[in-house]
Amino acid sequence: MATQTASDCYHAAIADAQAGKFDASMRNIRQAIALNPADMNYRVYQAYVHFMLGELAESLLAYDACLAVNPLMENVWISRNEVAKRCSQTRSLELGCGIHLKNSMHAQESYGIDIREDLAKNIYKADLTLERIPFPDDHFDYVIAEHFIEHIPRLIYAGRHRYPFIELMNEVWRVLKPHGLFYAITPAYPHPEVFQDPTHVNIITDKTFPAYFCYALPWAHQYGFTGRFNFTKQDWEGPCLRTWMNKISKPSVPA
Repeated sequence: MATQTASDCYHAAIADAQAGKFDASMRNIRQAIALNPADMNYRVYQAYVHFMLGELAESLLAYDACLAVNPLMENVWISRNEVAKRCSQTRSLELGCGIHLKNSMHAQESYGIDIREDLAKNIYKADLTLERIPFPDDHFDYVIAEHFIEHIPRLIYAGRHRYPFIELMNEVWRVLKPHGLFYAITPAYPHPEVFQDPTHVNIITDKTFPAYFCYALPWAHQYGFTGRFNFTKQDWEGPCLRTWMNKISKPSVPA
């Protein structure tokens, strides 16, 4: 009888999962990984099988391990974010939340920042044009900016030239946990809604986030951005651009 290869085990795992036999699928995918530990497809599939077995924490850890090896796997980021939504003990932060928190990510704990404080609702006061986010490093699974980014200036003079939008993105990166998700929705060019509101001072295009804050050396580094995001997904909702980005490790910046 021929010895099973890693590929044989992988395809057996898929067949088991399609038949609803997830315990058997896990045994086969573990055997595939044992035979060929370098194949990331096997490890990604193991994360999926963990999820189907209801092992959410194990699934999240497995997806994160894959992304630590290759942070450019777009579909893995999407799957990872879906698993994170279902995990307990997640924590979200809404920027410019107003008087009510939406908790659109269904986090276990939800917090907000606005110019008005309401600690009974977990809403903290801060002017994010000038001030830092008043939370510690690596604290949130999600940071959400719904109709907020367009109100943050790109450049001001406050004793010196400052770039509030860049500084805010540094703060978002700082308070997100590793692989945490930043979600933004904002009116974007070329739609006229970008310009209608006189308080809109930050004009966003579909190239702003991927070009300036993502990949190995984001263009915003020249203006003081010190983090790095993976560009996970982007789409349009009417005149508004929706963007999903995940925090990844800070790169070493060439001298």
